[in-house]
Amino acid sequence: APLTGKILIDATNPLLAGLAGLEYANTTSGAEQIAAWSGGATVVKAFNTVGYNIMAQPAFGEARPVLFYCGDDTTAKATVRELI
Repeated sequence: APLTGKILIDATNPLLAGLAGLEYANTTSGAEQIAAWSGGATVVKAFNTVGYNIMAQPAFGEARPVLFYCGDDTTAKATVRELI
């Protein structure tokens, strides 16, 4: 109940121990599992494709960095986009 109506950013990757594969892959996703556990939060996947070192120094000369994000709620995605 405390997360109902909140936006939850999922920055995880559902890797198995030893990096042997994905815990969730073919029938559901890690973000869908996080949503099931979060009790009513709107989940947006972001920040899981780049390490802290790149976030701390996101300079690539003239190139503009890209950070992917996804979700099924347009308003929540717009909020996360602003954070990115």
